[in-house]
Amino acid sequence: MGSAAGPKLHGIGRSGDSDIVLCIDAHDAGSYPGEPATNYISSVTGWPGSAGVGPATPITLGEFGQLRNLAPIFDKYGLVPYTLTMDIKTNIPGGVYVYMQNGSYTKYSFVALSVSCTTEYQRFTFANLTPAGPTSAWLANTPTDDRAMLAMYTGYGTGINPTVKNIQIELGAYATPFVESRLADPYAQGYSARPVSVDLMIHGNVGTGTTFEDSSPRHLALTNTNGVSHDGASEFGGSALKFVRSSSQWIQTASTDAADFGTGDWTVDYWFNMTSGQTDRMHSLDLGIYTGCGGGSNISFNFNDGNGFWLYWNGCGSPNIIFGADGLYGDGVWHHMAVTRDGGVVNVYVDGVLKGTNSYSSSTSMGATTNIDIGASGGGVLWDGYLDEIRITKGTALWTQSFTPPTRRNRSAPVVDLSGHHQGGNFVTKEMTDVATYRDGQVIEPVASAVWDFDGTDDFINLGKMVDPAATIGTNGTMCLWINPAVVDTNDYIWSKNVASNGTSYIICKFTSNDYIQFKMYGNWAWGPSIYTGTISANTWTYIVCTWYTDGYAIYKDGAVAASAVESGIWGGAGSTEIWLGDNDSNDGGNPFQGKMGAAALYKSSLSATQIKQNFNAQRSRFKV
Repeated sequence: MGSAAGPKLHGIGRSGDSDIVLCIDAHDAGSYPGEPATNYISSVTGWPGSAGVGPATPITLGEFGQLRNLAPIFDKYGLVPYTLTMDIKTNIPGGVYVYMQNGSYTKYSFVALSVSCTTEYQRFTFANLTPAGPTSAWLANTPTDDRAMLAMYTGYGTGINPTVKNIQIELGAYATPFVESRLADPYAQGYSARPVSVDLMIHGNVGTGTTFEDSSPRHLALTNTNGVSHDGASEFGGSALKFVRSSSQWIQTASTDAADFGTGDWTVDYWFNMTSGQTDRMHSLDLGIYTGCGGGSNISFNFNDGNGFWLYWNGCGSPNIIFGADGLYGDGVWHHMAVTRDGGVVNVYVDGVLKGTNSYSSSTSMGATTNIDIGASGGGVLWDGYLDEIRITKGTALWTQSFTPPTRRNRSAPVVDLSGHHQGGNFVTKEMTDVATYRDGQVIEPVASAVWDFDGTDDFINLGKMVDPAATIGTNGTMCLWINPAVVDTNDYIWSKNVASNGTSYIICKFTSNDYIQFKMYGNWAWGPSIYTGTISANTWTYIVCTWYTDGYAIYKDGAVAASAVESGIWGGAGSTEIWLGDNDSNDGGNPFQGKMGAAALYKSSLSATQIKQNFNAQRSRFKV
């Protein structure tokens, strides 16, 4: 497994051996793309009642403090589970009650929650809060104001005065990392501060020779014209994308809606290093469709056309954002470029500094479904130098004020694959990260205890179809998982790989009625024998390994073989069907796993008992086994 989760067995590491085809760990989540968290506080105009004070601003309350009328949230989204997160400190240590309070009548309410606070901020998460109401008194009297207050009470005469900040209310029973207010609108939080998805991600250190890959969940096909190559000149070490203009080199994606932004927010960012002394006009990226000046929907990134940089949209040099002098960036140095649309406002940042802005109507549609040109404009106006970490994020403006540029390579998916095959995976629902978090520059990162949390209803991780031919698994393979089930429930699936043709799993790994885990495989139109782990305990971390080989398969529990079966030719699959963690995509409707997972690795070889034991011993301290 990767270095975050295990040893390097006979050279197997994050990318050190061809046998490992997937290496994922909850440690390695980046900025949580795919897991948008909307803070519904922002839907209450004027929170908390004084203009210009956003939820990230500390608010000091008295012994009894009412924060805000929350009825509009519950009116709109209903009596469903919510999660409330906030940071609280007190002037002297003491207890604080957090509850819904509204005076004489109760439209919505939930039970009081007691916490013990100190003079330093602590983050408290109150999960699975389902409001009740309205009461009969409310219905009978119908007050003119929608009373449903988030209140805090310490008791009169105690002298305890709480201060709160970073208040976040989300739909769902699980909290996601807090998202800080945006500068332009302190009430607009959540969705627009974190990627909904990464729609294009080209790393200079992925691929070899003249082969590049889209490491986003889309896995867009790339056409390399005239030999754009890898070169060891990246800002982060390793290679970047090298373009030689005299050789007419550029890259084009397959037709895609990744840059069909419509009226929504978006971010395009990348690193660039222009050939030293370069002053001629060059395009680094071109998005959309050009139909002549004043028409079309193309967004063009144009350097050194009489200025340092032009960003123009809609077919020609205007509307635009222009700044700098000719030759400004022809210095042979790496720079970070980021362009965002935040509402109707398009901003351009270089090295994290806001360089220019232009306002468009919020109804202005930008981009189109078409090919994306990298290092060129439709095959012309070619780039000379290097590009790296080319990312398109559709649906959100990642930056809305000057920022510190990234200090590491970006990552491509909610579940990041560090095997070297860049498979990754997607959360199917948004409530799947159970972790305290901290902020590191512009990236929200989990602390070392990060896990994936499955609610047992609709959560699972889709690991896709292993599109990299080098990642194809067949007759020999091994899946390794750390699991901590909340319940050991019959037929709940731990992982599965399915065949779409008849809806029957090639591989299933699930719980059985006697609190065992069952592992069996399908091939040659028949099931092989079932094998079992023995008793699995709820709320306990267990290391499960499923391995298969030419004449059978085996299952391991905590580094020791539990059972094996002799069955030749049972494995008939390749990389053509999806792998799911936490559910089964078959005709039985699926039975999702409830509990936590911490790490997983998939190999296209059958690990030996010694190697499996070594993996277990190397990781057991993290999971306290």
